[in-house]
Amino acid sequence: MALFSDITAIKEHEKEHEKEHEKELERIAHYDVLTGLPNRVLLADRLHQAMSQSVRRCEHLAVVYLDLDGFKSINDRHGHEFGDHLLRHVATGMKLALREGDTLARIRHALAAREFVLYYQPKVNMRTGAVVGVEALIRWQHPDRGLLAPALFLPVIEEHALAVEVGEWVIDTALSQLEHWQNDGLALPADFNVSVNVGARQLQQSNFVALLQALLAAHPQVRPVQLEVEILETSALSDLEGLSRLIEDGHRIGVLFALDDFGTGYSSLSYLKHLRVSLLKMDQSFVRDTLDDPDDLAILRGVIGLAGAFNRRVIAEGVETEAHGRMLLQMGCELGQGYAIARPMPAQAFASWVQHWQQSPVWGVAGTGASP
Repeated sequence: MALFSDITAIKEHEKEHEKEHEKELERIAHYDVLTGLPNRVLLADRLHQAMSQSVRRCEHLAVVYLDLDGFKSINDRHGHEFGDHLLRHVATGMKLALREGDTLARIRHALAAREFVLYYQPKVNMRTGAVVGVEALIRWQHPDRGLLAPALFLPVIEEHALAVEVGEWVIDTALSQLEHWQNDGLALPADFNVSVNVGARQLQQSNFVALLQALLAAHPQVRPVQLEVEILETSALSDLEGLSRLIEDGHRIGVLFALDDFGTGYSSLSYLKHLRVSLLKMDQSFVRDTLDDPDDLAILRGVIGLAGAFNRRVIAEGVETEAHGRMLLQMGCELGQGYAIARPMPAQAFASWVQHWQQSPVWGVAGTGASP
């Protein structure tokens, strides 16, 4: 004789209980039991992450220390139970003020509610005056705070999966806009392209090139060569070999790649040797101060020389005055981008700008090598 009984439900209940127990142990290990705020262990971990990010972005990090004056007297006069209640109340107020996690939940609602928009900054040949492309730059049209620059929200999500979703949205939207301009009959040169900035996390996706191919297939009027992917020079530090393979795969489908903020990293020669990028973007910090800083001028000359030696095109960001453009042309850099040409603008303003754009007459003379 044998007796059988189905104990699946019991086992599942035990597993759920074990999971809840593990979560509770993890919470106790990282959060203060009384206030629910991160304890010293979790604080140390988050502070380490914040310090690493501040070094990577060349930003300052502030640590604020709050002390509740006279708290001992409260315990002495009203008892520890009342003191605990006060601590919980203060902790709740701090959480509400800091809005922990709300920024990320909000840098997701914005995507779903279509609050993100793209602005476009023209790239031109300063010698000929031809408009060679635009750079797509994301903005957040916040319902309460107005138009927000990317520096105010992108750093929050750069280590999160949401960065990949936002990056895909940028590429798709930029390709759609290029199609609209073409359908509207906007006179654009054959080599006109739209460039998009791609973060390190998005580049690490194994299906990145397949995604580019799918997005291009969804926009058949756009030729692959009209899409240019801009990669931060510092993004290549972690996996130069992997990035090289990715760029090679991208070239096979016809997509162009550019190395952004060139000159700010540590292995520029290695990048030029191993990465098959078609364009180098000189960091605007060098270009902007070149008129007054001989060191920055030397860096620009070096970058332009390297680009020529490795058969790469070069474009200068930060062209803020006619003098910047003239100097760059005299050094052999024809492509430029900056406020002296145009500020980033909404898509609907670009068509009007193209019709009225005229190069500086000083640039036309400087580009010939003659004395103005």
